[in-house]
Amino acid sequence: MSEIGAAGTTNVNLLPPGSNYGPRFNQIDMRLGKVLRFQNRKAVVSLDLFNILNDNTISSALFGYNTQWLSPLTVVAPRLAKVSLTFDF
Repeated sequence: MSEIGAAGTTNVNLLPPGSNYGPRFNQIDMRLGKVLRFQNRKAVVSLDLFNILNDNTISSALFGYNTQWLSPLTVVAPRLAKVSLTFDF
C-alpha cells in the first residue's frame, strides 16, 4: 500500500507488515525472599531481579525505506534489582 504525501512523495512498504521478525528473546525474572518471625510479629525481606541475563534485544525497529532503515526504536528493559521489606505487627 502506498500513500502520496503533501510534498508529492510516496511511501512504499518494501516488506509486507508482519513478515519480518527479529530474533526471539526470553527475559528471566527472579525473586528471593525470607520470612522472619519475632514473637507475634512477622517481617518479609525480598530481593527482586528483573532481566537477569541483561539481554539487549531489539523489540521494535523502523521499517520505512530511508537512511534509518531497521534502526532500533525500543530495546528490552535493562537489568533491575529491587529490595523490599514488609513488616506485619
